[in-house]
Amino acid sequence: MAALRSLSWWIGVGLGCVALYAIVVASEWSLGGRLFPWFSGFLLLAAVAGHTVLGLARGVETDIEPEATDGGPVPRAWRLKVYGWLILLVVLVPLLGHLVAVPLFVFAFMAANGERLWLSAALAAATLAFLHFVLEGIVHVDLPRGLVTAWLG
Repeated sequence: MAALRSLSWWIGVGLGCVALYAIVVASEWSLGGRLFPWFSGFLLLAAVAGHTVLGLARGVETDIEPEATDGGPVPRAWRLKVYGWLILLVVLVPLLGHLVAVPLFVFAFMAANGERLWLSAALAAATLAFLHFVLEGIVHVDLPRGLVTAWLG
């Protein structure tokens, strides 16, 4: 079966398992506590189901090698660059905290990839506003503070 050789299909299966786990674990919580895991879990299950159905109906790509826009394989240097950015984000979040690290990452990533500085700053500010006002203010998600924030008091 072609789906079993597709990396995309296996990622979908993994995400579906994560969504099911979140739904099952949150079912014992109060309504306010389980609302977000259920909402995101059911949305993720719907997306995984759509991915699976469309993949089976239209055929599944068995080539696990990502392609560049010109149809050739993606250069190794570009892959390493992307992994480096992801590692930077994973290191910055515990050090600086979400409220500082994520907008800083957005700005640095956009600026380093040739985007205009005003647009990079605007989207970093929008990210900060979303994290602070929506996640912390409205949804009441307590984003962890970083080690540097704890050291500074």
